[in-house]
Amino acid sequence: MSGALPIKISDNVFLLGSQEFNIYLVRGEKCALIEGGVSTQFPSLLKQLEYLKISPRDIEYLIVLHSHADHIMTFLPLQETFPWIQIVASAKSKKSFNDERLVEKFKESDMYIAQSLFKAGLGDGMVHQSSSLRFPMNLSFEDGDQIDLGKGVKLKVLETPGHSPDGISLYFEDEEVLFVSDTVGLYYPPDYIKPNYFYNLAIHEVSLQRIKNVRAKVLCKGHQGVVTGEKEGQDYIQIAFNGIENFKKYVREALNAGRDENDLSNEFTDAHQSGVSAFFPWENNFRLTQLLVKRTLEYFNEGTRKNK
Repeated sequence: MSGALPIKISDNVFLLGSQEFNIYLVRGEKCALIEGGVSTQFPSLLKQLEYLKISPRDIEYLIVLHSHADHIMTFLPLQETFPWIQIVASAKSKKSFNDERLVEKFKESDMYIAQSLFKAGLGDGMVHQSSSLRFPMNLSFEDGDQIDLGKGVKLKVLETPGHSPDGISLYFEDEEVLFVSDTVGLYYPPDYIKPNYFYNLAIHEVSLQRIKNVRAKVLCKGHQGVVTGEKEGQDYIQIAFNGIENFKKYVREALNAGRDENDLSNEFTDAHQSGVSAFFPWENNFRLTQLLVKRTLEYFNEGTRKNK
């Protein structure tokens, strides 16, 4: 998707933020922002809301789809500036949000991304962080819950872990819009999606199939905008499945050939240090690739045990 933001996605859904770090506005009687991007986007986000004639007074919820730094950091300055807005997340996010060491890592990552975007001419490099040692969370929800924004606008919560333990998706059934965050992986043109099952591969595959079964007409991703059309969405999710299978094969063949895990992690990281990934430190991406390899080996070992 290209073009200036914000973009109207459906009658009551708008894409804000940036092409790299997406934020969505859902409008009912009250409004919700879904996905929080990075804090350097805070001033531009306020301008986007003003352009849409959305007052901060109209916003009731800031909804976290999973607790990774590049999806939550505008929520801190938003809530501090407009304290009536409530931050909502999975009940499983509480542990992360109360972990002082992890929250400090969120802030470090947010700072690095702001500097990377500035170097790429995509921001002023400023961050907007709080001094709190915990990430605020006012409400929690679980699978099957609904968030009612009024005027018939209801968002159904679907637990979709695998990328993270607390991952959720939201389905706006009336407009057939599904907010999937990072569950579908990261797209590399023309036809590859890099897998990102950093928590658990088997669980991730179940979550990906759950998303596919919804057969939504719009997939709203955490990065790189949206996929429109039911067939296009189904095809996109299949590409994500293909990326997983390709990575399984890559790991199996490399290790069978006697290659070292760190060697293949290094190779894979180098090959994908572009696009959105380029805004993150190479060392972080390398550690995540190591984790991806580890989760793949756990998956293989689990399969071996089941077949005995």
